[in-house]
Amino acid sequence: MGSFKLARRLPSTSILTEPWLGTTVTGRPVVAHLCKEPWAKTSFVTRFAAFHRGWQGLRQVGVAPLLEVGQATNGALWVVEEFVEGETLRTLMNAALAQKSPLTVAEALAIAQQVARG
Repeated sequence: MGSFKLARRLPSTSILTEPWLGTTVTGRPVVAHLCKEPWAKTSFVTRFAAFHRGWQGLRQVGVAPLLEVGQATNGALWVVEEFVEGETLRTLMNAALAQKSPLTVAEALAIAQQVARG
């Protein structure tokens, strides 16, 4: 898989991909997303090509930079992006639901601003 070394699978509930934590040859942390069926099919990989070209050139706050896209020997698509340290929106929202306490207006606005910037 390119010039990346995968270390461990990350916990995820995604039906689209399996995320793996890894590093570049220089030691920079990355996340590799290995597509699951049916997204691993060649027809999807072909349709994804145009999207991937646009994402690869994008440098925007709130969007993890795309480093590489390719196909595994079985034809499945894999996408490697820069690892961004921090809490995911899903984790934040699940914690709020578990505590049965809604986000404050300030917290909701801060999240909305970050989403709009991204």
